[in-house]
Amino acid sequence: MDITDIMVSFWVSYKGTYHRIEKINGTDVVLDKDPDSKDGACISVNISECEPVCITPRILEEAGFFSTKERFMIGSGQSMLIVSWNEETGEYSMSISLHDTSVSMRYVHELQMALKSHKRTDVIIDLRRDNMSLRPSNYIQINGVSYKLLMKNDDGSWVIDREIDNVVQESSIEMIKMTESILKDNKFTIKDAHYIYDDGNDNNFVITYSNDEQWFIKNEETDELFIGTIKYFHQLQNILSNVVHINITLVPQKTEKEIADMMDEAFK
Repeated sequence: MDITDIMVSFWVSYKGTYHRIEKINGTDVVLDKDPDSKDGACISVNISECEPVCITPRILEEAGFFSTKERFMIGSGQSMLIVSWNEETGEYSMSISLHDTSVSMRYVHELQMALKSHKRTDVIIDLRRDNMSLRPSNYIQINGVSYKLLMKNDDGSWVIDREIDNVVQESSIEMIKMTESILKDNKFTIKDAHYIYDDGNDNNFVITYSNDEQWFIKNEETDELFIGTIKYFHQLQNILSNVVHINITLVPQKTEKEIADMMDEAFK
């Protein structure tokens, strides 16, 4: 990498770990603290030792873009950003609304530079966010029945809150599709097309659904905002635990035994 390609707050990779640049000294950069480091010390290295991070659909979706075919979009109207993939060149290009800006990109720092040049501070790139990954306490489905993930084993399987056969492979897990009815079932009240949650303990936030699976979450106490694409319930759980710092649960569904009993009763 070249020092002229980057700015403070841009993301790079160093020894296989994502880092945000905190300071630039000549051709050296100070990287933010390694979350896996025991002492949590900042790292000072020459920019030549760093590598660029390739843009991926997952990174774009984590930043709030929603996908439609080979395009990724965020916002609406004249402020809509469109990032398109060109398979022939192996590059992304960005346009504002329908106006081509002729910005071609391969790497995250190039995307950040394009966003900065257009003053799009509403689009936050955070390579450590990773709200799409499953975590303990997330809710998932198996054969249409919801369970809570308790712990991930070393072999990649998960322990779930099921009395029998409580260890499952991740390949057998189904994600719970995010819907407006889930919010209603989880004690959200509707006001002026917003879903409002207030537990009476200073946890007060608003969720707004726009379109194309894009939800806007605002913490009413701190004005902290998340704008992003939420497809599944576990993503909502992860985002709320980070942005609003609370945990929400899925309203308990019928157990397998209860469903079987209901089916037996129905076909008597």
